[in-house]
Amino acid sequence: MRAVALIALLAWAAAAGPDAQPGSHAAAPSPASAQARREEAYRANNLGVALLEQFRHEEAAAAFRRALGIDPVLELARINLAIALLNVPQLPEARAAAREAVLASPRSPHAHYALALAARGAGENAEAESSLRRVLEIDPDNATAKANLSAFEQ
Repeated sequence: MRAVALIALLAWAAAAGPDAQPGSHAAAPSPASAQARREEAYRANNLGVALLEQFRHEEAAAAFRRALGIDPVLELARINLAIALLNVPQLPEARAAAREAVLASPRSPHAHYALALAARGAGENAEAESSLRRVLEIDPDNATAKANLSAFEQ
């Protein structure tokens, strides 16, 4: 279950990123600019995703923390941090990171799904089931959440 969820979230995270125009040769923004910081945070997040794909979970968590230190509102870095910690495994920290992601982005199905994985890993099935139901409230066609929720209903 975790491998499929990780791959799905990694695909989502890899597709995300700051707006960029292919072939654009504009001058680099000032290092002090918000855009430059945001791009630096995305680079740190992308490094974390690459490290996750190499199963280097602790290093990935450090990269996601670095991304959040640069841009504390970078939603996918917060979600990815929870996933990295889940795979270390550092389950209490993973649940805390996932809860922070849910608080920061209550309409994100990815944040709720990360919380479901972390809660299930910690044996907190009621919280996991509740989080999966929340995913389906936000995204009724989410096949992964439906499949995982069916395990609780059997």
